[in-house]
Amino acid sequence: MKKNVRSLLAILLVAVMLISVLASCGKKDETADPGTPAQPGASATPPPADNAPPAQSDDRELTVIISGDSGSLHPHAASAAFNDPMRHIYDAPFDPKLDGTLEWLLVSEMDTISDIQYTLHLREGVTFQNGNPFTAEDFVFSMELARDNTQFFLQVKAVDFEKTNIIDDYTVDLWLTQYDVGCFSSMMLLYMFDKESYDEVALAEKPNGTGPYVVVEYVANSHLTVERREDYWGGPAPIKRINFLVINEQSQRVNAILTGDADFSDIPMKDIEFVESLGTHTIKKGNFASSYTAYLNVTPSDSNPLGTLEARKAVMHAIDRQALVDMVLSGQSTLPAWPLSEGALDFEPRFANMSDVYSTGYDPVKAKEYADRSGLTGKSLRIITNGDATFVAMAEVIQSNLKEIGVNAEIKNYDAATYFSLLMDESNFEIALFLLASTPSVAIDMLAMYPQFIPLGWSGPERDRYIEIGMKGLGTPDAAVRSDILYEMLGIFDNNHPWFALAEAITPSAISNEIGGVEFYLGGSFRCWHWYFTD
Repeated sequence: MKKNVRSLLAILLVAVMLISVLASCGKKDETADPGTPAQPGASATPPPADNAPPAQSDDRELTVIISGDSGSLHPHAASAAFNDPMRHIYDAPFDPKLDGTLEWLLVSEMDTISDIQYTLHLREGVTFQNGNPFTAEDFVFSMELARDNTQFFLQVKAVDFEKTNIIDDYTVDLWLTQYDVGCFSSMMLLYMFDKESYDEVALAEKPNGTGPYVVVEYVANSHLTVERREDYWGGPAPIKRINFLVINEQSQRVNAILTGDADFSDIPMKDIEFVESLGTHTIKKGNFASSYTAYLNVTPSDSNPLGTLEARKAVMHAIDRQALVDMVLSGQSTLPAWPLSEGALDFEPRFANMSDVYSTGYDPVKAKEYADRSGLTGKSLRIITNGDATFVAMAEVIQSNLKEIGVNAEIKNYDAATYFSLLMDESNFEIALFLLASTPSVAIDMLAMYPQFIPLGWSGPERDRYIEIGMKGLGTPDAAVRSDILYEMLGIFDNNHPWFALAEAITPSAISNEIGGVEFYLGGSFRCWHWYFTD
């Protein structure tokens, strides 16, 4: 399910990310404040692994299983599942690690002038695959492309383009419209394009990035093969060749591991013990602060069965979340006590169980009472999914739960691309199952940005107040003040309940025992630049 996690991160919340206040005006940032979202780290090159990898390995090919190919290699058009392969071809300014620090990529240093002004020093000597040098013009041009893209604009939502200017070929004077806790980590997927040669159509087939690998073969819905650049600014990657093999069916991924055809792959939770028993792969189970979530149509309309809070509470109390964990997730998960994953870095115990839908949880008697009072009894709800096996199975359990309280439910499963467009219009569903996540694992970003990006029919003074204080929280450097704002937001949220957290999203990956240096970044993303063969 990691690809589903990454899909949401990349499509819905490519900019819902974190970085702590960059203190000390005019000084280069080198330290992180414990207990707050971390700021850029000091390393500009791959950190040494426990067993230091060779500068280059032999010519063996690494096989990585991916899914969800859209048929385009343009980073702004490729499917979200292709974000990890794209990160091998295109560099970003920074790459946020799981501890919140930033690995410096195309930005080599940063001076903090104020909370809204920064001097970015770009790495010199970097070239695109076509030989053109990477400069500040390319950096600003790439930000403008992201700004004008409906899926990637959130990455630069805080950038003040009127004030931002180029100082010289390798220096950018970056201004923000206001301080933003996610400004720099949001650049994780800010792909850098060559302004001089940019051709949107051509890039769909022939990428031109500054990354450590170049495309040597691409067959849509089959595989993408890349080979390392010997002239990469960070030095040639240890592994020469990577084959990203497209396998959408989960059982086939496990079979690829069994036959020795996969070095790295997501696997279903039910197959964890089996894959471990093979002795060829190590399983890493990551919780990247994401949760399986039921999004609810809260439109206050007579035509919407869930138009009242009581009707939505009937649904939430009717859902047996533990059954979802036991039956669908093979017992490999836990139940969040608030609307998000408890893995969020800004989660505090005082945020838990603020609403009875979490403190009481599954209660069919109470659910029936709410259904009768709200007029939900006897009505029919539409549950939609993206067709993924996990969400389809969850929908079936929820359908059964609702039937027990006298509410009918029709399940409609779609492909991933169609589902995303449907999710943007709440008239298409009453319940939509998907993930809720933030690449940097920060709750205030998720709570503030999701209701603006996925409407869910929420409107009115409370929603306006919620968005107002949420944006204030995003622009507040003080972590304690942000925490109090988050608490106030949760109070408003619990008066409306636009979504319901079903279970923590635990994402197991199988990694060949012959591969070293594997590291995940925030949101579960990865780059094989650090990886190497151990023998």
